[in-house]
Amino acid sequence: MDYIISIEEFKNAIPLICDAETAWRSEEWKKDIPETENCDVVSLLAQEIFGGTLRHANLSHIPGFEKVTSHFWNRLPDGTEIDFTVRQFRGKTYSEKGKSYSRKRLLSFNKVRVRYEKIFERFQKQFKTSRV
Repeated sequence: MDYIISIEEFKNAIPLICDAETAWRSEEWKKDIPETENCDVVSLLAQEIFGGTLRHANLSHIPGFEKVTSHFWNRLPDGTEIDFTVRQFRGKTYSEKGKSYSRKRLLSFNKVRVRYEKIFERFQKQFKTSRV
């Protein structure tokens, strides 16, 4: 389903709706970069809003990314790949192409589903968006 929000508005929304409660590993969450540990739920939310597919890769083999065993980002319907949580890497870059990942599969993990529901609710409250 489509929402009325731009990519830029979405990027600006992320720090307002992410926190330790929505993070995969809350102990690794960083207040100064709220999207830290939130790549899975942010990517799910972006897919809900903009469509496209989820992309996934293990980055732990790349120097500087040893703790990143799972990372998600988006491929938009026009083919553009965008990582809405890249700030968490503090300027480090990765070159993984990633693979498509099923939304249904990702949401089948209870911890992901609960966190996604929380971030989705925050998004709707914060922006009072409606489905088109």
